Amino acid sequence: MSLSVGAAGMNPLLPPGAGASASRMSSLAGQGGASSDFSRMLVDSLNSTAGMQNRADQLVQQGIAEGDVSQVETLASIKKAELSLKMMMQIRNKLMDAYSEIRQMQL
Repeated sequence: MSLSVGAAGMNPLLPPGAGASASRMSSLAGQGGASSDFSRMLVDSLNSTAGMQNRADQLVQQGIAEGDVSQVETLASIKKAELSLKMMMQIRNKLMDAYSEIRQMQL
């Protein structure tokens, strides 16, 4: 259950064909202005979510292989990763709604 942000230009939080990837967003974060702060925050959040997913995977694997990880610690890590992913999905949904609304505006 790992989240690979930017792997092969794909981002699981964006719908297919959206054309934005974490690496593209990272390059946008290097540009100036308030958009760079927002882009940087978004990329950091994606990376944090991916890190939580990876940590949960590691704990599950350790628990299965070695058995030295408590179930409480493993389940807490999985829950944190799940909540983080749900929040990122809601952010993505709001951004896509805003984008659709802007596209429908007439000039």
